[in-house]
Order: sequence, then C-alpha cells, then structure tokens
Amino acid sequence: PYGCPNWIGTAKQYYELYVCTAKKIRELHPEVKVGGYSSCYILGKFQNGHWEAGDASYFTDFLEYVKQENAPLDFFTYHGYLGKQYLEKIEIESRFVRDNLDRYGFTKTECIDAEWNINICDIETENRRTQYYINYRNEKGASHAAASLYEMQRCPVDSAMYYDTQLWAEYGGLYHVPSLEPTKTYYAFRQFGELYEQKNECESHGGGLVYTCAAAGERQLLCIANISEKAEEIELDISGAK
Repeated sequence: PYGCPNWIGTAKQYYELYVCTAKKIRELHPEVKVGGYSSCYILGKFQNGHWEAGDASYFTDFLEYVKQENAPLDFFTYHGYLGKQYLEKIEIESRFVRDNLDRYGFTKTECIDAEWNINICDIETENRRTQYYINYRNEKGASHAAASLYEMQRCPVDSAMYYDTQLWAEYGGLYHVPSLEPTKTYYAFRQFGELYEQKNECESHGGGLVYTCAAAGERQLLCIANISEKAEEIELDISGAK
C-alpha cells in the first residue's frame, strides 16, 4: 500500500547512486569488495513449463553504465527463489548472469545468488504462505534444498545465501517454530557440510528429478536427492572407491 518497497527512483538514478557509492567505498576502503544490486527478478518470464529470459535492460544497462564510468563491480547479486520441480532455474539464472557479466568485460566479477529458498505450495489452503512454511521444513523442502546445493556446484554460482536461518522466523527453514527442533532441511545442509569438508568435488549432475554430488578427501561421499514425490530406482556404478 505504500508503493514499491525497494527502489522507487528511475533506473538511471540508481546507476548514478551505485557508481558514486562504489567509487567512494573503493577510495576509502580499497581492500573491501564492492558490488550489487540484489536483483529480485533477473529473469523475465515463466512460460510453457520453463524459465526464459525476458527484458533484461535494467541489468544490461546497469553493466554498461558501470563499465562506462569505470566503477568497481567485484560481485553481482540476484535472488533465486525456486518452485516445485523447477531447479533448472538455477542454471538458467546463473549462466544468464555469468554470460552477461563476461560480455560486458566483468570476467572477474563474482556471480552471487544472494537470496534463495524453495517456494512450494502444493496444497490449496486459505493461507498459501502457511503451506510454504510447512514445506520449507519437511521432506519436500529438504530434498529441494539438497538438490539445489548440488546443482550450484555444477553451475557458475560463486556463492549463495539461503533465506534464511533465523530461529523464530516462519520462513527460517532449518528449525521448527516454536520448538526450535532441527528440521529435515537442517539435515540437508548438514549433509552438504560433510561433502564440503572433503574439499574436492568429483562430479555433480542435475536435470530432471534426481540430483547428485560427489566429493573426495579424507572420505569419498556421494549424495543423491530425488525432488519428486515418486520413488526412483537408482543404479550406481562405483569403481576404485576405498
């Protein structure tokens, strides 16, 4: 009711604000990384069951202006919320951002998914957000979160921030409210932490409904996530394992 909750000026005014601010930060604190702009919707449209790039002029004009003004852009951030069975959006978004950064000469700029979670509401209720919150925490949210983490290893995502892990937040998917008991999604992150500790990704594979990621270090680990509600038969061919 109070208008746009984010940026209410023109695109050009934002570009000018970014350039002015980024240059000043670089001048005063040259050791600090500077970037932006936390795009809430970097893609254009969802149709025919797939995400497709639409009008990206706000993004590309921003890159053009920053390049023209020789301002720093150490990282570019965007939000990547995911729906049921649409984890392909991770690859489409990240490659779209990476390709445009490279096209405008920002080849060293990091590609950061600064806000992501799984927005699944598969049951019609009077309050749809209630079902979102339930699915953040159950096997649906857990399998999607695990699969998303695997998929990000395969795609050009330099870092990603899950939204979020606040103890008392309804959208904080790692703990039940009000008991604060860990959720199934919590254990998806814990599992990924074990993969991460091995330091060396062997392979990640995605697409469809089954996602996998393998890592090697002190141990050799293989993790599998099925994001569908149907059982899937998996055949593993493992050779040379300890």
